[in-house]
Amino acid sequence: MKRYLFLLILFINLLPRAFNEEWSWQCSSMYAMYGEIPEVTIIPDPKPKPDPPQPTPIPLPLPEPDYPTPPDPGIPSWWEQIQNGNSGGGSSGLPADLPTTDAQKQEFVRKIIAAFKKFGVDASKIKIIFFDDGQICMARAQLLPTGEIKVCLRFFYLSEADQISCFNHELYHKNHDKETTESRTGKFAINIPEEYYPVLKILDEEEFGGSIPPYLATEEFKNYLDIQESIDILMHPDYYQNEINAYEDQLNNNDLPISDTYRKECEYMLWRSKELFKLATKEFKK
Repeated sequence: MKRYLFLLILFINLLPRAFNEEWSWQCSSMYAMYGEIPEVTIIPDPKPKPDPPQPTPIPLPLPEPDYPTPPDPGIPSWWEQIQNGNSGGGSSGLPADLPTTDAQKQEFVRKIIAAFKKFGVDASKIKIIFFDDGQICMARAQLLPTGEIKVCLRFFYLSEADQISCFNHELYHKNHDKETTESRTGKFAINIPEEYYPVLKILDEEEFGGSIPPYLATEEFKNYLDIQESIDILMHPDYYQNEINAYEDQLNNNDLPISDTYRKECEYMLWRSKELFKLATKEFKK
């Protein structure tokens, strides 16, 4: 037992010496082969290259929201209704007394002639043209360059008394207008006061075709307001002065009383004509 213990102690004492001698031999061999290894110092680059740009991630398309399909109003356009023989009234959104047949148009002309005869005006000499092209006029009626008066679809949304007043407005143009055809194109704008919004909503409904589905009403009016406030073609100031004169005569004509609703429309058109007159006067002085 003592013998084995002696051998173990001897082995432990000799092991470090053997290891050191082996390591020393290896270092001596490397020095003999390569010489002295120099110390390496790492110096940072004074102008480091920027990191390459990272590709922009492509966003994944969002899923379509599951909106409910708006109800179909089920009403064809006003021109389709006229072509199908619907003369208006009821839920169609068209005027109830819209003349579509030759007999109805002749009756309308007879009523116009009779109404103006009371004021000593011979309206039989005035040629009346009816809408016949499927287009809604911007006005209710128009004096054409030929001297004819065109009554548009929107004319027939008026009551009979308001129709007479509207027709007389065109007669005033025929008898008093200063002729002008000059215009300027560009981007012009007016700001319509909110007090006229109720009038614009009525006009919007009529130009839309008589009835706007509730789910379209807000967006449709916003678009209509933008159109009314944006002007691409500005006429000569004389053109707007003609309109100012005609609307002032219409509003002050006690012989032809009009409804409160139509009066507010004429007041809006008078205000609009005055605003455009200001813009035109400034533009045509350039």
